Amino acid sequence: MFIRRETLPRINPIRFMEKQGFTARYPALDDETKYRVMAGFLGHNQPPTNDTFARAAAWPGFALHLGAPWLDVEEVAGPDGPDGPQGRPDGRAVRVTTPHGTHDYDFVILSTGLVSDPALRPELALVANGIARWRDRVPPPEGAANPLIDAHPYLGEGFELLPRAPQDSARVHGLFAFNYSALISLGLSASALSGLKNALPRLVAGVANQLFLDDKDQLVADLLAYDEAEFLGQWPRQGDREAAE
Repeated sequence: MFIRRETLPRINPIRFMEKQGFTARYPALDDETKYRVMAGFLGHNQPPTNDTFARAAAWPGFALHLGAPWLDVEEVAGPDGPDGPQGRPDGRAVRVTTPHGTHDYDFVILSTGLVSDPALRPELALVANGIARWRDRVPPPEGAANPLIDAHPYLGEGFELLPRAPQDSARVHGLFAFNYSALISLGLSASALSGLKNALPRLVAGVANQLFLDDKDQLVADLLAYDEAEFLGQWPRQGDREAAE
């Protein structure tokens, strides 16, 4: 395992956020405070769990390379001999170059982080330029701009995508982002398992509200025209009136 950092991260701000109500109440913060909170949060990154690290470290043949970014990756002829890669039927190997040397492997698994940018999603290609981003709505703190935050979509209270300009409203209407790209706008709600208990009701309400508002004109018209009688009683009652006569 190769890690670019010189040391493993140890502080997990999510633990504090879970205890102090950030997962539930983060959406109530103003945008400037959200920007500051998430800039600090992203600066920490999340450490591995102690159990996962212990199990991996105990595995035969496991090696952890700290401060070892990949400078180059290429396919080469696999070396012969007991120490060379033997798992590939074509006899080829993957050669990884780091500042500390080269390493040959049968195969590699890439886990290099993520970028929250709607423009990178092919299913959003036709509407990506109409989606509001944080850079469109919130000026970054002077001297402390964070391009990662700025690229995130700026979401509504129910995880809905919002238009960059009024003319984009119809293009993004009905689209919701219930994934890690909601991190800056709504916190850990859709970005961590511990936030789902707060996120799911918010998402359901957001979708239901939008569906209701889509039909509001017809619903209001039907309500104002509604004349189905529910109460069928009469006074004086029919029997009382006949007895009086």
